[in-house]
Amino acid sequence: MEGRRIGKYLVQASLGEGGMGRVYQALDATLGRVVALKLVQHGSHDAMVRLLLEAQALARVEHPHICRIYEVGEHEGLPFIAMQRVEGETLQEASARLGQREKIGLIRTVAEAIHAAHRLGLVHRDLKPANIMVTRDADGALQPVVLDFGLVRDVEGPDLTLTGMPMGTPAYMSPEQAEGESARVDRRSDVFSLGATLYELLLGRPPFEGQNPMDTLRRLSDGEAVAPRSLDPALPRDLDTILLTCLERNPARRYDTAKALAEDLGRFLEGEPIAAKRGTWLAKWVRRARRHPLLTASLGAVLLLLLTLAGLIARNRMALERTSRVAAQMGAVSREVETRMRLAYLLPAHSLAPDKAQVRARMAEVQALTAQLPEASTGPAYHALGRGHMALGEWGAARQNLERAWALGHRTAESALSLGLVQAELYQRRLRVVAQLKDPATRTLEREKLHRELRDPAFAHLQAGKGASPAPAHIEALILWLQGNAEGALRQAELALRQSPAAYEASLLAGAIHQQRYVEAIEAKDWPASEAEEAAIQASYEAAAAVGRCDPRALEGLACRLIFSHNDRGVYRDQEVDHLLEDTAAITRRLLELDAESARGHCCQAYVLWRRAQGPTDNRQAIEEARLATRFDPDDDYGWVLLAATLSRAVDHQWQAGQDPEAAIQESVAASEALLRLVPRGSHHGLIALEKLTKAKLRRYQYRLEAGRPDPRDEAEAQRATEEALHLEPQYQFFEQMAAWFHLHRAWQAMGEGRDPEADLEAILALSRRTEAASTFAARRLDLRVWALLARAEHRLRRREDPREPLSDLERSLQEGERLGGGAKLQVYAAKVALLQAQWDHAQGHSPVASLDRAAALARGLARAASGKGVAAWRAQAPLLQAEVALRRVECQLGHAQTAAAPLWPSQGWLSQTARPVAPSRSLQQALATAASVWTPGPDLDFERPGTRASLLASLHLLQATLARDAARWDQATQELDRLARRDTLLATFLRPARPPASGAKGDPLS
Repeated sequence: MEGRRIGKYLVQASLGEGGMGRVYQALDATLGRVVALKLVQHGSHDAMVRLLLEAQALARVEHPHICRIYEVGEHEGLPFIAMQRVEGETLQEASARLGQREKIGLIRTVAEAIHAAHRLGLVHRDLKPANIMVTRDADGALQPVVLDFGLVRDVEGPDLTLTGMPMGTPAYMSPEQAEGESARVDRRSDVFSLGATLYELLLGRPPFEGQNPMDTLRRLSDGEAVAPRSLDPALPRDLDTILLTCLERNPARRYDTAKALAEDLGRFLEGEPIAAKRGTWLAKWVRRARRHPLLTASLGAVLLLLLTLAGLIARNRMALERTSRVAAQMGAVSREVETRMRLAYLLPAHSLAPDKAQVRARMAEVQALTAQLPEASTGPAYHALGRGHMALGEWGAARQNLERAWALGHRTAESALSLGLVQAELYQRRLRVVAQLKDPATRTLEREKLHRELRDPAFAHLQAGKGASPAPAHIEALILWLQGNAEGALRQAELALRQSPAAYEASLLAGAIHQQRYVEAIEAKDWPASEAEEAAIQASYEAAAAVGRCDPRALEGLACRLIFSHNDRGVYRDQEVDHLLEDTAAITRRLLELDAESARGHCCQAYVLWRRAQGPTDNRQAIEEARLATRFDPDDDYGWVLLAATLSRAVDHQWQAGQDPEAAIQESVAASEALLRLVPRGSHHGLIALEKLTKAKLRRYQYRLEAGRPDPRDEAEAQRATEEALHLEPQYQFFEQMAAWFHLHRAWQAMGEGRDPEADLEAILALSRRTEAASTFAARRLDLRVWALLARAEHRLRRREDPREPLSDLERSLQEGERLGGGAKLQVYAAKVALLQAQWDHAQGHSPVASLDRAAALARGLARAASGKGVAAWRAQAPLLQAEVALRRVECQLGHAQTAAAPLWPSQGWLSQTARPVAPSRSLQQALATAASVWTPGPDLDFERPGTRASLLASLHLLQATLARDAARWDQATQELDRLARRDTLLATFLRPARPPASGAKGDPLS
């Protein structure tokens, strides 16, 4: 800049940089005088207005100890101020060479100069040693000059300081400045700063000092200044009193004016008694009374009369005064709570538990004070409680208390703003749920209802209260979003951040808007748009987290973005997304370290554990996290979704293990019903709730049926639940699947009882044909058809009926599956069909070798299947198929034609019918040993009777014991088959207990 011309000023050198801009030494080419030229580096509207305020303030003050202004102008779009060039050094620099009396004299002079500004209604707000220059006059006397009115406040004019945002230098600002209460800042705030400045000059440190500015603000908000004499016992008592009077937390107990401070400093320097040490009012009155006894008696009589009248009036005014006093306390508590949490959010990463504990303690005090008021006067108390819940992120409780305060008549601009912010937050959450509704008419009705309940009131309250906001641009952005103008809201949020970078709530709003647009892009399957919105979500929440380092909402947004991406990419685009779970887990750990009560944090943790779960133990951990999520925020539907999902899986685990799942079923039902109370049934989360509720009822029916305790009421309830779910949303594939499970179990029950299962099998086939051509889930409906046809073929084989029709239908279905890309699952189906064909060939006296070879080849191919999404679960079926093929080969080698044919091996019935044992070949024995060695435990497939794996493994062990002539292993295997038959009535008719003939008897396989 040196040598550059700014208007009529030639820049000579840089003098330094302040909060508003850079200051240069320049030469006035017209008058030939040296000036200080202040330039704003960034020409924002806010900076321009501040500069003009400073110029206007300085122009109104004519005092030799306040820097004079010469001109205000603009050059190439940049505003500037030309002011007096003060030669010398700052008071901070000069302090080390000054004596005590010189320091006191300089502050006395500064106080008189500041008093001149106060008389014009101006408050400096940034007095400190660095803003006071020290020069020497012609006689060599020290003369101070006050600089930098960049944070000046004109009590008669507009205030650009944002309420809630502290302005000034933390070490020297007053408590009311630190709390961001610009309306409470007046001349006594400058008195505090003068006291803090003198304190540092005399003691070498400011009265409040922390490791960083935010720590200093916290100390200023929470504590009292250390008594000066405790740091320097040699300090005169009067000077100690002066300093402590300046630094009183309550402005009313400080010097009322800077002039009063200057006068007391003058008295101290001249050795006179200071005003701050004068006697009490009572002592003065007693002395006067002794000098005028007659007048005192007359005044006493008048006073007695007045006291009597006052007592009568006080009785009627007591309630009002108590109400006003408690209301003032409520307001102070509200400001303290919000300031504390905002400071906590701005500090470096740390646990919020102590801060939240203190907030809750203050809220408990408010609740206790509420009991002191009549119901009609409790509005301020409920408003304070509502703001406390807002600070803690408890939006449902906040709304309840704020609406009650509003109903009780507490309708200030501040209360309108608070209520509008809460209603807007809840509207944002509910809008996401309504957007999930599939039916357009229902979606329109729910949106209109949501507008009436939350959006319209939020809009009205924000309009009424935006004047009380510390960040009006952010509120304007929120209002635009409520009006449906997302683009305008994003532009306004960006403006809010430019005006006040600390107002990171605007970044949180931008993240929420991009999240909404991301969901819309996913619904439209506009993948490029969804990826652009993903990046915008990430950027918005990262920007918020960079400022609000401890605000959990930023990390919650980042974690939820990853979960949405994991779900949408994994479900809709069939991508490999496991790395997103790793990223989610890392962010969730950080989030829960900050806030162990974050409901969204526990919800995200539950999601990660649920997706990664390998068995019941992992799932139990996910259940505990989901329970914490619903406990910390009972109104958040995400927590209930995860709890319903994890409990449903627990029911599956217990059912498959033969354990009584009743307790888990009851909790699953309760979680699903709680979710349905929060969301419409037709929304995505509503369908999930209905799915888990229906599945719980189905599992209860299935378990009791298999345990030999069938109850017609369970059957009726399961059937009604599946039918109602299908009626609500016919295209929801999981409802079809559950209906198929219901009919398949009922078909198995009919088979076991010797009844015809065709009605239920036809019901499954009817489900598989529902709008199939237009369905995006045609592959799932193909599954249903295969289930029914496999059961039909098995039933006909058991009844010695011709199964060629269902087998032919199965072949056609498998061909269709190849067109749909069935993959590993299709190989399992094909192997099952080949085994059924082998049974039919054998029963007809034909060679089943070709069909068994085909089944074996499919099992080997399945074992070698390449890794991919969903392949591992089907590839795990290869050992079971290999074992079943091996057992069928033994049957063929033994020449058994009367075996009860079934897709699961039917125990040892064929052994007891063998006239003479024939040893299988070595290769067949090796195949059985290999099948047993690679056996993989796990749940049965959806289309298999429960217990299929366990009974087949027991049959395998039985055959091995027979071939090895091992009586002990025979007993173990038969006992296992007996146990399975007792546990599962659906298997009982197919598992006949093992009773080997007496040793040495004809037909004894062990003889």
